[in-house]
Amino acid sequence: MKNINSFLLFSIVYISFILLFNQTMGRKAIPGGMVPYLIIALPIVLASMGFYWLMNYIAYKKGPVKKILDTALEFEQAEVFKIKKNDNQFDPKEFLKGVKRLATILNQAWCENKMDLVRNMVSAGIYNRFRIQLDLMLKDKTKNIMADWVLSRLNIRSVEVDEVYETIHLELTAYARDANITTGLSPEEEKNIIENTPQTYYSEIWSFVRKKGLKTEQGKFLLSGNCPNCGGDISGKGQLSKCGYCGSIVNSGEFDWVLAEITQHEEWRPNLSSGSIDLSEFQASNGLVSRQIIEDRASVLFWRWIQAGYFNSRTYLSRETEKERLDTIALNHSGVHDVAVGAVDLNGCQMESGKIKAEVLILWSGADTNLSESLHREHYLTLAIQPSSNSKNGLSGNSCPNCGAPLPESDSLNCDYCSAEVPAITDDWLLSSIREKN
Repeated sequence: MKNINSFLLFSIVYISFILLFNQTMGRKAIPGGMVPYLIIALPIVLASMGFYWLMNYIAYKKGPVKKILDTALEFEQAEVFKIKKNDNQFDPKEFLKGVKRLATILNQAWCENKMDLVRNMVSAGIYNRFRIQLDLMLKDKTKNIMADWVLSRLNIRSVEVDEVYETIHLELTAYARDANITTGLSPEEEKNIIENTPQTYYSEIWSFVRKKGLKTEQGKFLLSGNCPNCGGDISGKGQLSKCGYCGSIVNSGEFDWVLAEITQHEEWRPNLSSGSIDLSEFQASNGLVSRQIIEDRASVLFWRWIQAGYFNSRTYLSRETEKERLDTIALNHSGVHDVAVGAVDLNGCQMESGKIKAEVLILWSGADTNLSESLHREHYLTLAIQPSSNSKNGLSGNSCPNCGAPLPESDSLNCDYCSAEVPAITDDWLLSSIREKN
């Protein structure tokens, strides 16, 4: 549409120029008024439009449109000051360099279906979101290809500080040839598809979280591959969130910044978490009552629900759902595919029947088997936790207490990595109900 508008403007300007030139030179009007000028100009305009359209089509198909040598690292000084006033060693450019490293590894993990590469740098919600999504795509004999991926810009948009956590919201802008293809194609067929897929722009808001009051320490930066507690080298050990040197849960948010949420730019609402919901009456007794942790857990539980519906089995929910509520969770979404989450927002928190209950709204899209395009959907998840529960895993969540690896997918009582005993039901936020927003 933009190109068509450009040509219409060009046509008007061109015809106007001919008329003006004729008047200026004092030539006599050609019989028929403006019609002869239109006849003269039209073939030239149409030929130009055709040529321009052809060139644009070739560029659209063959690209890439963007080749960026370096990523722009930007930040709002006033927002960064909210961190620096209590942590003078915080360097926004070094932080953004770490984010660039994580983004590169995360893109590789997604494209190669190896989410273990980033397990110890992201929250449980982010890890499970991508891992389950990739697993379901494989079951559908589909895979995603992102070729010519370039990270254009990282910009710290806002900083929020509450009673428990500090949160950095940054905007990530990138370009890629993004295509879902059927598995089993030959390399030549895959190459042909991706070469005929345009390189397009996308923008997301990445939210990084750490415990309030922490100080930046040189050599202890998680996004650079170091344990944020002892400084030990943890690169290449992404599947384990527990440091092999000091035993710390490195992606808990208790020691350093952890990627805790990815929100589609159009769904992001700035300054949503700071002061919008009062959780103070619960936070004094339970460290798991925070917006960041609740939304992270809700993300995990949502994807477990999608997984349970796909396989029509509540086994995927059994470890993280209230026992008495498990059979009431509806699995009527078995035909849904191409699921994508736009945003996860905490709506409120209250005490009910001796438990702390939290309501979270999930904005997502997905298509039914009989539909060719995705539909926007909204569901409320209710999470419940005992006031006495106080896990130290923070944003790592649902990890083996011995090695820090993800808990088994099944109802197994032993860790898949170290064989240590794991709980049948986690001592954490549990799914209580899920319902569609009216």
